[in-house]
Amino acid sequence: MGKRLVRFCTQLLFAFGFLTAFPGLGRLRVEKDDPGKSSAFFILPGLLLGFGVLLISLIPLLTPFTRAVFAVVFMLAATRGLHGDGIIDTFDGFLSGGDDREKILEAMKDSRVGALGWVGAFAVYSLKLALLREVLVHLPEGRGLALLLPPALSRGGVAFHAFVSTPARSGVGLGGSFHAGVGLREVIISVVFMELITFGVFLSAMRAPSAFLFTPGLLFFWLIWGFICRAKIGGVTGDTIGAGVELAEVLGWGLVMCAFL
Repeated sequence: MGKRLVRFCTQLLFAFGFLTAFPGLGRLRVEKDDPGKSSAFFILPGLLLGFGVLLISLIPLLTPFTRAVFAVVFMLAATRGLHGDGIIDTFDGFLSGGDDREKILEAMKDSRVGALGWVGAFAVYSLKLALLREVLVHLPEGRGLALLLPPALSRGGVAFHAFVSTPARSGVGLGGSFHAGVGLREVIISVVFMELITFGVFLSAMRAPSAFLFTPGLLFFWLIWGFICRAKIGGVTGDTIGAGVELAEVLGWGLVMCAFL
């Protein structure tokens, strides 16, 4: 029982330490399958990021656009740019590597950043900024808890994505670690978390029936993203998972915006 509790705490702390600037990750004794098993709890650091966005949205005297900029910068800083690096590397490889799998993987691994990587990241963050600004403009008073959903639910889908996908480099790298450790248990836990948080936000603030389409919609996105990655490079990597988180969050902001328009 004690060993199980230690493993549980390790996986929970790994989720926070890996996805955020939460200190102490370097002192954790992590087993091979802990990254995949920790994905069951990825929604929790995402929820923490959402609370940060909520607090920024309450800053007085600032325009919605300025608050949106602060929120996007906050999420980049709080995640140490982890997913931003994934977006840049993924676009760099997918858009410049042609149809050759090895060339795409080599471009993604290369520490040098190509123009297409920067263009792709600029497009994604510009879209996120624009959608978040629209959400802040149209968000009714007292419905601020809806801001928790995109950062949380986008990360909650990682376990499902890792479970239904295959690693591009079998047994190697972060993608392989996630795939090796994640199982049906992690998927069920993460999806239950997604539904509970959505239901809680619906009852307390959102009151938009379309909120219950958020979880299925984001899981469907992760499924499609897995197909795209498999077609391009034969599976997923740590970079494509990070890119998927950013793209899923953009979709989440779009869904919240549509719910209040």
